Amino acid sequence: MSNAVRFAKGSRLLDYCPGATQVVVVDQLLQNRQDLISLLKQNLVSAQARMKFQADLHRVEKSFNVGDWVYLKLQPYSFSVSCLKLKLGSNVVPVPTLPLVTSVGVLNPKPVALLQHRSKQLRSRTITKVLVQWYGQSPKDATWESLYNLQQQFPHLVDKVL
Repeated sequence: MSNAVRFAKGSRLLDYCPGATQVVVVDQLLQNRQDLISLLKQNLVSAQARMKFQADLHRVEKSFNVGDWVYLKLQPYSFSVSCLKLKLGSNVVPVPTLPLVTSVGVLNPKPVALLQHRSKQLRSRTITKVLVQWYGQSPKDATWESLYNLQQQFPHLVDKVL
């Protein structure tokens, strides 16, 4: 059997009152333990304050009015106001078709055309990027993608380099 004392979730250690025991060594040991616990609590509060200060440095206050159009950055692990970005301009451009999704609702875009390409030397390798027009999107909404990654995802594009 282990010498460790186990506590139920949510229980806390009781503070030690000096002189509560007749044995001097035990009293000193428990007082040292109490001092250590107090120091750990102070250090924890101090660390939490530093972490909050650093997080607040990068935080930006955002406010929106009712009726404002906003863009939402989709992230599976997080949703907060920080994921919203105000839409600039007054024109609303309707999307003619919804993007393709898998059976579980994950976005699954398909390339329609490779519009341009560019190559860049990185150390001893040549990295090729292609401008991809996606299904249901206009050419002005095309994005630059790694040709290698695109060919891994869409093997039928292997020979389709501009």
